[in-house]
Amino acid sequence: MNIDERIERLTERHEALAESVALLLDSQRKTEETLRRAIRLGVREARIERKRRQEVDLRVQKMDARFDEKMREIASAQRINEEELAKLNASVQRFIESLQRGGNGHQAS
Repeated sequence: MNIDERIERLTERHEALAESVALLLDSQRKTEETLRRAIRLGVREARIERKRRQEVDLRVQKMDARFDEKMREIASAQRINEEELAKLNASVQRFIESLQRGGNGHQAS
């Protein structure tokens, strides 16, 4: 093999390597674009999810506040009911005692 053939062969190898490098660079660029897009979409989705969770947390807090208010109302109504029941019980007890004592000068039998 003479020098011209060697140069020709080296030139062909160089061109093949240059073509391979160009293909690798293009592939790397596409990979980087894909990665950037995936990161961008991931960040956007994380922001959307964070907003969604904040909205859910706010709704839960409002529901908790309404629940607490309703429980206070129920507890207050229960106290009133118990007081009224105690008054009614005392009134019924006095009525029964008055029947046992008799009235208008009559003795209970």
